[in-house]
Amino acid sequence: MGIRIDPSIIAISFCVSNCKMPGERYIFTRVYWDNMTWGYCDICGKTLEAGKCKNDNCKSLQGVVIPPNIDEMNDSIFQYGVRFTVEKGTFDIMNERAIDEKMRLVIANHSGSPNYEYLKKLGPPMSVKRAKRLIEILSGLMARQTQTSRVFEERLRWTKYIRENYIE
Repeated sequence: MGIRIDPSIIAISFCVSNCKMPGERYIFTRVYWDNMTWGYCDICGKTLEAGKCKNDNCKSLQGVVIPPNIDEMNDSIFQYGVRFTVEKGTFDIMNERAIDEKMRLVIANHSGSPNYEYLKKLGPPMSVKRAKRLIEILSGLMARQTQTSRVFEERLRWTKYIRENYIE
């Protein structure tokens, strides 16, 4: 049995039954989230992948184009990019990353976009206005849940995260 470190996911895995070559069987054991840092594009705010911005509109539009299904009537901004979820088993760090990305996004949709008014309400990146709007969106989703549900409690916890990290 040998120990292998895979830097692409910052994980340690143990080789099963005399593994000697990449591609052999591994048992996944632990991800070291505490040492991870997340990078965001300085131009558009998207989460970096392998240190690089993968947004096709970054250089040409200096931002991201949010698809039309992200609006008042369909999906919230939390469904764009790194998705925010309160499903069981979700790591907190992934929701933190999703919220942090939403706070940093530079939105490049033009005024003729069907979701322009919805996106305009978000305000500028890293602003108190954007933080308050994200809390408002989560609160609207919470209104659909009973106050004793696990989902309600999770969303309440994330509104507190936004308030503590971006408003206070």
